[in-house]
Amino acid sequence: MQFGTFHLCGRLESMDDDTESGTGGEGAGFKQQQQQQQQEEEEGDPMGTVVVGFSFMAKKMETMAEVGLSHAEVMTVGPMDGVEFFPLNFSERPEEHRPLDVILHKLSEDIMFRDVQPEGDARLSWIEAYLDRNPKTAILDPIDRVSNCINRVTTLKLLDEAYRRHGTAGGMPRPPRFMVLEDHEPSDPGADGGIVPRNGLAFPVICKPVEACGTRGSHTMVVVLDQAGMTALTPPVVVQECRSHGAKLFKVCVIGDEVRVHERPSLPDLPPGLTGSFVFDSQRPYPTLEEVKAASAATRARSARLQGQPHTAGNNGDDSNPTSSSEEVPGQVRQANGERSGSSSKPPLPQPKGLRDRDPDIRQTSACTPTGAVASASTTTTWSSPSSSRQPSRAKPSPSPAVSPEAAAAAAAATLPAARAKSPFLSLEAARLAARRMRETFGLSLFGFDLIVDRVTGETFVIDVNYFPSFKDLADFPQVLRRRLKEVVATAGRKPGAEGLPSNEQADW
Repeated sequence: MQFGTFHLCGRLESMDDDTESGTGGEGAGFKQQQQQQQQEEEEGDPMGTVVVGFSFMAKKMETMAEVGLSHAEVMTVGPMDGVEFFPLNFSERPEEHRPLDVILHKLSEDIMFRDVQPEGDARLSWIEAYLDRNPKTAILDPIDRVSNCINRVTTLKLLDEAYRRHGTAGGMPRPPRFMVLEDHEPSDPGADGGIVPRNGLAFPVICKPVEACGTRGSHTMVVVLDQAGMTALTPPVVVQECRSHGAKLFKVCVIGDEVRVHERPSLPDLPPGLTGSFVFDSQRPYPTLEEVKAASAATRARSARLQGQPHTAGNNGDDSNPTSSSEEVPGQVRQANGERSGSSSKPPLPQPKGLRDRDPDIRQTSACTPTGAVASASTTTTWSSPSSSRQPSRAKPSPSPAVSPEAAAAAAAATLPAARAKSPFLSLEAARLAARRMRETFGLSLFGFDLIVDRVTGETFVIDVNYFPSFKDLADFPQVLRRRLKEVVATAGRKPGAEGLPSNEQADW
């Protein structure tokens, strides 16, 4: 795994007007300056240069350059805006390293795979050893807290607990209902309709890898439109309810007390009658409704051929596109045989063979399993909805489908006329309150989270949390980051707050 580092690092220097400079390096003035410099290194001086050491994986270094913190700038001699940047030198012993005020890092992959990657474990152990020896040095953000948002199951459980504690009235957005699929769904779902309705969810559902980073498929999502699409999944995966949200996503960026909101396009609202599944990369442009419908039509046609039946268009709107057939789909979609037709400026949809460690260049739509195919039995671990107090439990078959009212309402929302649907809206005040709750929940200072607003109920949902995202929507990110780093140093040693704590302090939540 490629690794790169660069750091924000420097010495605190006195800015007092009454300090004697001395001449020739001798005399009382020079001795006084030495004593004051030593005292500043021990106690810190908010008027001096902030010394920040930081270490990023190579990919993060590239994104930092995109937002104005290039490697050349970081390595420039001398401080900029009161902050000086240097790489952490892991080849030195922690006790020999230059003094630091703050450690800034994006080592999510090291944290995720610490138990199996010795090099990553060594880097994290070095940071921990340095902080143990320098308790006044702050870290953005503490390693144990970052670990809570790189595993999607852990993240959703924390969001669920926070929602139970605060609720919508307390400013906490609601997490989606979810389950964890740990084994393959059988081809015959049984009388109860399959694992999804058995666990209180309704199709369509969106399925995500458990790992939120560190694998080639971490950002590859599968939307399962009906029971036939379940065969596209390679467990374990997190299965979440889909909410009609007007194809509008609100990305919230948090840097300390600074909260910014940016609106982006999202998945389209999906009408009933679609079949199979489709896959997309959440870091690339989302597929359009027309492309999803075409993928569904191709899946339906393949299923009909496998069963020896003539293909007829379903009620998913495919009849409106007479040029589409089982062999013709938009350029973003690959057919089951890997051939591509049409053209599109966007990359093709990824192949839904598995969500972990797959070749990122293989893309195609999914097809349903032929009748009579055999698959292993499904086993899931299920977390109940925020309105329930049940603990995680093994999902067991029930005599009849038990789709929750919330899930049924979400599934029916796409059928409402546009006149009855609300245009999703998120106020800055709501985003700020949500950011406050998220900071309390995760104890982070540099993070982002994604919100959607249900276009029928108007309820806000939090669907993703990311530590230290690209912040590419913030034109002034370098200045905001430097300001935050100085704030952390200025508050070090005071009563602990929500983030940016000295390494020997603990948060009070």
